[in-house]
Amino acid sequence: MTAISIVVIAKNEEEIIEGCLQSVSWADEIIVVIDDKTTDNTAKIAKKYTDKVFKRKYDRAPNQKQFALDRAKNEWVFVLDADERVTPKLRKEIIRNLKSKKYVAYHTYFQTVFLGKVFDASTIRFQGTQRLFKRSKCRFIPNTAHEKMAIDGQIGVLKNEVLHFTSRSISQTIAKNNFYTSLEANELNKAGIRTNLLVVFLAPLNIFLRIYFGEKKYRNGVYGFVYTLLQANYCFIKHLKMWELQLVEKK
Repeated sequence: MTAISIVVIAKNEEEIIEGCLQSVSWADEIIVVIDDKTTDNTAKIAKKYTDKVFKRKYDRAPNQKQFALDRAKNEWVFVLDADERVTPKLRKEIIRNLKSKKYVAYHTYFQTVFLGKVFDASTIRFQGTQRLFKRSKCRFIPNTAHEKMAIDGQIGVLKNEVLHFTSRSISQTIAKNNFYTSLEANELNKAGIRTNLLVVFLAPLNIFLRIYFGEKKYRNGVYGFVYTLLQANYCFIKHLKMWELQLVEKK
């Protein structure tokens, strides 16, 4: 077994978590943190792969992940969401880089799988985050809608991508986006960031153009078009919720 700790967070993911855990069964430690409001068999399935399954009240994704990180035994950690998979090529690359003395973390990219469609590889390298890192050198910044890390040292880049099953259905995507736009709108509003109706309408247009043309999602046909529309809609709803919060403050 490879000396690395895998961290996975989940909520009501019985349909997909087994594929996630199977893809990292080569690691000598897997830690799963489950939202305490989970009502399905996620925990039961996770216990087939590890005895380190914890239930915790959800209060932001980075807080869940740091909770798991604090319970890891290994120096190197790889973080996954339940809708992600480590490919065989990525596994080999991860294992090679565990010997690194130069880098304390590695930037990881994602290959999108949207409604069963694996996106064109040329559209991948535009977004990513640090998923492989040394526990002693990296911590999640608490209470952020989308996780950010404090990293003490140099960051490398992994060549192979995590498979990210971003959407099982349009309904599931809209429900997830509604949840995260509320978190992000509140976070930005508390930080004093203002919006207005012009931004509400122009920011989503900018997102659409950047993703569809800049990130070449048009190469994925109708799937790329629908994916981009949903990303632009996320931006629209986020700014609309910020605008609503500002209206309430003025009353």
